[in-house]
Amino acid sequence: MAKAEIKVSGDFALKLDKLSGNTDEIAKKALEAGGQIVLDRARSNLQAVIGAGTKYPSRSTGELLSALGLSPPRVSNDGNYDIKIGFRDPRRRTQAKDNRPVTNSLVGSILEHGKVKADQKPTNYLSSAKKSSKDASVAEMKKVLQEEIDKLNS
Repeated sequence: MAKAEIKVSGDFALKLDKLSGNTDEIAKKALEAGGQIVLDRARSNLQAVIGAGTKYPSRSTGELLSALGLSPPRVSNDGNYDIKIGFRDPRRRTQAKDNRPVTNSLVGSILEHGKVKADQKPTNYLSSAKKSSKDASVAEMKKVLQEEIDKLNS
């Protein structure tokens, strides 16, 4: 078996120790910053597709758009940090004509993926936001991470 030993200066070891004590806070700040970029793009895309290309005039109340948001950052079961973009529920009108519950998540999913019976085509507002803002989101998270590390090192 091979053995490797790395010696670091006392100053560097102190910086690493400071960083490890603040990992949760730093990761949360970085996730929120990156998530906000994707959320802004998703909101913009959603606003563009609500009521567009429909057979009937739009009856949008703005409730779906205002329900779109970020979850708090958290550590998943497998130890990874994550943040989610989704809809808060419930809706003000909670029942459809056939007494099934209507949620913001359901309405958002129908807009994203379409609905065959209603001849509603998918808009992919959420998946396109994810794809188109990935690079900017990652860059923002790196920037926040570097700023937080620099604060610890000063």
